Amino acid sequence: MGYRRKARELALQTLYSFEFDSVDETIGTMEFLNTYSERLRGIVENSDFHINKGIIEFAEDLVKKVIVNQDEIDKKIEHYLRNWKLVKIPSVD
Repeated sequence: MGYRRKARELALQTLYSFEFDSVDETIGTMEFLNTYSERLRGIVENSDFHINKGIIEFAEDLVKKVIVNQDEIDKKIEHYLRNWKLVKIPSVD
């Protein structure tokens, strides 16, 4: 498996794991930025694949960019939705 593909997989798993937290939805960007790295490393520790430093760094960069740009990403997605609402789209999608 290519390292960028594995990094994207880890990033997705990390972001998706936040969806299962029973946390207050008002937690801000800073809280996520303070916790995502620990969460990603936990996923790495439970992985069966050899994961090197480059994979982890790329995955961290992807997760950080999604967290920081979440509002802009959501607006772009909403722009293309027709007869559908963003909240109805499954988290992984």
